[in-house]
Formats: sequence, structure tokens, C-alpha cells
Amino acid sequence: ASIVVEDNWSGRIWAQSAECKAKRCNSPYTVAVLKFEEKTVMTGIMFQLQTALTDQLRQCQVWLPKEIQPTSPNHSCKTAVCQANINHHCPPTHQIKNIEGVVVACKSAPELFQKLCPLAIASEADDISNMLSCRSNTYLVLIG
Repeated sequence: ASIVVEDNWSGRIWAQSAECKAKRCNSPYTVAVLKFEEKTVMTGIMFQLQTALTDQLRQCQVWLPKEIQPTSPNHSCKTAVCQANINHHCPPTHQIKNIEGVVVACKSAPELFQKLCPLAIASEADDISNMLSCRSNTYLVLIG
């Protein structure tokens, strides 16, 4: 699927599994999820690309390995990626399972996320020097 946004857009790109669409996981749990956020800086050409963990929203979201890759010919930034499977490493007390008993999400666990994805920003206390800044106007967002 393709998502096209205006140059002055600022927001988040989220992924949900079929489990969440079927409302099999829901409040009051907060679920570990990668959040890709583009914030427009200056003229809209420079974007800050941040991979972060949300622990505030009470929405059903499932963590999946994700990647944001700049695709503009003259981009000047690295790919934002975390290949770790947080659901696989999720402590039993934080697991959210589907009706088949498969772990489909992990309640908010920023310490675990930071351990598995050390370059990500997992909480407000993390070092923001891990934030990637890049000059690219197109990105490939892999949700898998």
C-alpha cells in the first residue's frame, strides 16, 4: 500500500494486526509498538525521523518488525530499523495473546524495548541523539 502526504504533513504511521481490528486486544492495556514520526523542520525539506515506543496511548497495537528507509535519490540519512521481535521476548506478565494462545502484543515494556533496540527512543528519558535526521521526501515503510 502507498501513503502519500503533503510536504507540510506531520504525524505518525501506525500498523495494526487483524487481531486488533477484530478487537481481541484492547484497553486498558498499552501495547509496545514502533512509532514512526516525521516532524517537519524549517522548510519541510528536512525531516526528523524517530523510531519510538509509545506507552501512553490506550490503543490496540501490535509490534511487528518495521523499517523506514529513505528512497529519494539524494537522501542523506540512515534507515531506521529494529529487527528484534519484542513479542518473542515479552515477559509472561506483559503478554497479550489471541484466542489461539499466540502472543500478538506486549504491554508497554520500554526497558525491554530499549535492550532489544538500543538505537531506538523508547521513552522520554532516552538520549535523543539517537534521533535520525534526514533530507528525503520519500520513504519506504516496511511493516512485516
